[in-house]
Amino acid sequence: MVSEPTYLRFVKAGAWYDVISTGLVTTPWTLSFMLATLTQINAALGLPGTIPAYEPTFGIFGNLLGSIVLVWAILRLRSPEVRFGRYDAACRALYTVWMVYALAHGFSPILLGYIIPEIILGVAQALPVKAAQ
Repeated sequence: MVSEPTYLRFVKAGAWYDVISTGLVTTPWTLSFMLATLTQINAALGLPGTIPAYEPTFGIFGNLLGSIVLVWAILRLRSPEVRFGRYDAACRALYTVWMVYALAHGFSPILLGYIIPEIILGVAQALPVKAAQ
């Protein structure tokens, strides 16, 4: 059980993580750059699996996701609330499931760099909060 001020720090930390981790997928140019960079890192590390090259057909979904997550993060930074943390925990659970699915279907293990923070932040935002006295 955590205090409400501590919990709200988790909510803000998750929002900052979202700004940093999804900021690069909000435009076609930055998503293309990010995928190319991740491909280079994947090859340099000799990791199995693939990272797709940018294509407008799937890129639009990445851009929409990035835009929505960015707005959602700004909301949580400007107005951190327990209820927003609960919704965010649910989002993180869903994102984790789909990233594990992608990993199981041949995506690069570099995806673990996204999965692990999602799990940590999701668990933190699912913790019970002490009632304010």
